[in-house]
Amino acid sequence: PGRFGGSEEGRGKTIVIDYSSPNIAKPFHLGHLRSTVLGHAIRKLYESLGYKVIGVNHLGDWGTQFGFMLAAWQRWRQDAEARIARGEGEIDVFVSLYVRINQLAQEDPSVREEARSWFRRLEQGDREARSLWQYFVDRSKREFDRIYAILGIHHESDAGESFYEDKMQPGDPDKGGLGFPLILKSDGGTTYATRDLAAAFYRETTYHPERIVYVVGAPQTLHFKQLKKILELMGEPWHEKLVHVPFGQYIGMSTRQGNVVFLDEALTEGRRVATEAAESATKKQDLGPAEIAENARKIGAGAVKFFDLKNGRMKDIQLENNSAGKIDLSLITATKGETGPYVQFAYARLSGVLRNYGKEPTAAGVVFSLLGEPEANKVLKAIGEHPAKVRQALADFEPSIVARHLLDVADAVHSFLHVHRIMDSATEKVDPKVREARALLVGCARKVVGQCLDLLGIEPLEKM
Repeated sequence: PGRFGGSEEGRGKTIVIDYSSPNIAKPFHLGHLRSTVLGHAIRKLYESLGYKVIGVNHLGDWGTQFGFMLAAWQRWRQDAEARIARGEGEIDVFVSLYVRINQLAQEDPSVREEARSWFRRLEQGDREARSLWQYFVDRSKREFDRIYAILGIHHESDAGESFYEDKMQPGDPDKGGLGFPLILKSDGGTTYATRDLAAAFYRETTYHPERIVYVVGAPQTLHFKQLKKILELMGEPWHEKLVHVPFGQYIGMSTRQGNVVFLDEALTEGRRVATEAAESATKKQDLGPAEIAENARKIGAGAVKFFDLKNGRMKDIQLENNSAGKIDLSLITATKGETGPYVQFAYARLSGVLRNYGKEPTAAGVVFSLLGEPEANKVLKAIGEHPAKVRQALADFEPSIVARHLLDVADAVHSFLHVHRIMDSATEKVDPKVREARALLVGCARKVVGQCLDLLGIEPLEKM
């Protein structure tokens, strides 16, 4: 609202978006990044058109895998607690226990029944099972929150699958019950589909949204078609509100081959590359150590996000870059070419020009015919396309449209500033009227670049 390309058409309307949704007791890896940044960008697009957005982090905090986790903890608790006491990451310990118990279950089928028994105890409210489960949830959420803080991502709700366990009983619609059939396993346990059905009803009755958007990978397409069909067969007219936004996968990651890239690893590498670039820059900005560190965080996070968002969402992303089949993190954290640092630099460069200009440029008295150069026309054209690009991106649930548009604006800006000056130099005097016109163009370009960065969830930098 109040932005170029924005509107108030969504005022009074609510959108529910389910995005990110990692699994408890497992680390946040690059596979989770796509849902996280795509979902956040889609919510930003909706918000720019005036909609109220409820972001839901539908955590994977329920299911038979927790039976395996509880069984593993009971078997190897002392070893696990000793490893954590020595400083090993809690999530890393949880994952190793989960892998170990599953390997044991392949050798000894009774372990699988032991895990099922633990999950039944969890579903039935057993105090010991619930206490252990809560421990896994709390520690995992703490780690997720740390990652979200680096990425600048937030949700209004983190109601995971467990939130709906008491909302799946058949009820009398006249008395406020949900009134839908249960989908049960033979032992009375609930399924992923049961919990998603309950979640859909809860979201419809709680928020009365225009749409319920699920930003979930393409392999789940059949699941969402089934979910929507069940609601239709139940006679629920709002089944049309459900929208699945699928996306491709990162290719080259394999848990068995030890090739999974954890998101924290990519963000840490992004910060390191950004810090190194700042220290080796020939033209240094007047930034203190704290500002350099904060800039490095923003640049590192921006690099990781832009690497993902510049690709069409259905495109699988190749991470291997060598014959050895190893993941190449430099693909994600690059600072040159079509990268996050490149578009962030466009904003910083425009900000620097306006600082030198010394005042807020206005249209009053500007002679627009003075912006007739080809480079200025290229900037004007790119700026003019902004509102249509925003609408197209939301209509197609395709943030890459904004990312590619941002690259076009940045390219035009760098070309313009390479050829044309705004302020006088030792060898060139700029006509005051020309200066006013060019400063206004720079100011408008800066706003559009800033708005594109915001829509992609990337933080702009005043100095870089």
